[in-house]
Amino acid sequence: NWQYVDMAVMLYGILAFIIALRWHESGESRWLILLGLSCGFGFGVKYSYGSLILALAIFIIVRQPRRMIPHLLMFGLAAAIAYAPWALRGLLLYGNPIYPYLLGGLNWSAERTTAFNQAGLSMRESNQLGELPFLPFTATIFGFNYGPSYSYTLGPFLLTLPFLLLATWSHLPAAIKRLAINGAIILLPIYIYWAVSMAFLGIATQTRLVIVILPISAVLGAVAVQTLDLLPEKPVNLGFLIRAMIVLTTAFSVIDTIGYVAKTHSFEVVLGTTSEDEFLFGQLSTFPAVMSRLAELPDDSQIRFLYEVRSYYCPENVICIADSLLDFWGNARH
Repeated sequence: NWQYVDMAVMLYGILAFIIALRWHESGESRWLILLGLSCGFGFGVKYSYGSLILALAIFIIVRQPRRMIPHLLMFGLAAAIAYAPWALRGLLLYGNPIYPYLLGGLNWSAERTTAFNQAGLSMRESNQLGELPFLPFTATIFGFNYGPSYSYTLGPFLLTLPFLLLATWSHLPAAIKRLAINGAIILLPIYIYWAVSMAFLGIATQTRLVIVILPISAVLGAVAVQTLDLLPEKPVNLGFLIRAMIVLTTAFSVIDTIGYVAKTHSFEVVLGTTSEDEFLFGQLSTFPAVMSRLAELPDDSQIRFLYEVRSYYCPENVICIADSLLDFWGNARH
């Protein structure tokens, strides 16, 4: 899948998971401050990080219910402080600290909210509600780039390997069980939030919007694979079979990625056998050439794109307004 700010979201996601585990193990409240700061920074990167914040609040309540109020206040205040610069920016520029959600703001309307949230069909509209109880498996099996619903390539293991812990549960050390339970407490609310959102909002079906779960799932999956050694090797060596499938899947993914990159001629640019202009034309067709022609317009001209979300290579002397929601025509007509 094409990465936007998702790498940073995953970074803050795994960081929050590590800090939450550290807080639970030590019982020291100072870790909650660090946890809140991490979540505030993550929310500033992408609003979808909010599902993890909600899950961590539930984790704090479940793990220490008698002190949940002071702990939640400590966690929430630290998160608010970390997010405050972004909130102030949104308030000053758009009149909404979490623009464009809840409070609307500059150039926003109910029609745009509807257009934004209905990017594609919801699971209810596409008659796929039966998949929601099995979300980790259906997203893994049926998801592929630019496809319907999940629109994301996960491979067969990224969300499913943690379930192997159920097969080895009776053999697991106490520390591994605690890790698995803590991970489940955090992941389960996110899955529920995701399933409910997918049922009614078309945009929520995109797996990238809950990409914060991937590093947590990867940690639990890695532990699950390690614990396969605890299972007997006869009559079937399950550990060997699963490891072999993971290796084969990874190999096929690497080959597929190399093939894709080769088709883009990126290697030729790195090796200097093709020019940057030739590369851009191969990837973007006439787009760069058209954008360069805009420089011939009078200074400070305003160009409003129609059904084009990109404004790359816009000349400095003009103003390009991309159709980021693909609704310029519909919004103007309304």
